[in-house]
Amino acid sequence: AQRGSHHLFTTYTAGTTPMFNHAAWIPTYMNDEIIDWLYEQALPVDKSELAALVDQAQALNANVYTGASWSPLAAALTAAESVLVNDEADQDSVIRAAGALEDAIAALEVRDLAIDVVVGQRCIAGKAYLTVQASNGDTIPADLTITTAYGEKAFAEVAPGSNGYHLFTTRLGTLPSGSVTVDGAGVVGGAVAPTAHQVEPYAGGTC
Repeated sequence: AQRGSHHLFTTYTAGTTPMFNHAAWIPTYMNDEIIDWLYEQALPVDKSELAALVDQAQALNANVYTGASWSPLAAALTAAESVLVNDEADQDSVIRAAGALEDAIAALEVRDLAIDVVVGQRCIAGKAYLTVQASNGDTIPADLTITTAYGEKAFAEVAPGSNGYHLFTTRLGTLPSGSVTVDGAGVVGGAVAPTAHQVEPYAGGTC
């Protein structure tokens, strides 16, 4: 018997089927899978789990996830929405749609936030200053935090295409080589957001 189909049948080896037409159905109705299927057809279709998954998927933000993982989710959601509003959908169709949507949600991958970091040095009155520009190269606003050996600077909700710039005082005549770390988090209004962690080295120099 094929589950998920409206047509169920049982195949028997030649010579094993009873000779009487009515009696021939007895083995069929003793088949547990067929009994379960027949019982399911008599029950009202339960779409509660499917409805909850659709609500969950509809609340997700496409900007948070990779395109490769979002495309299957979008397709599964469209199919699930169709089953949800279809009054003729049977329980098997509902179960399959819910399973596909649940799998697609579980397979989503959060994408990386696109940022760019430029590190430089300036000399003012014989002292070295470390300059750092952190740019938001993404399509969504981002919180950016610059961390150096000489302090930290945070910039909230930097718009796409904009940047945060800071001049760090070192109080040194010679700036030793080192690195700057910039952490970013997309501002999308949800608990999950694209993030970035970039370490940018610099050579240092003498003023």
